[in-house]
Amino acid sequence: MTTPPALHRQLDVRACPPPLLGSCARCHRPAHRFGEGGNPLCPACREHVEAAGRR
Repeated sequence: MTTPPALHRQLDVRACPPPLLGSCARCHRPAHRFGEGGNPLCPACREHVEAAGRR
């Protein structure tokens, strides 16, 4: 498992209803995981993975 980025943007959990929240699959911080717009990764981890794919 890799270490998450040091500067990690926090998800505003107030913007997402509790039933749609879950843990990021990479760093385990709260993320919009379920429902429309959900993703298994938080925004910061998603950026990290996308950046790694551009190498």
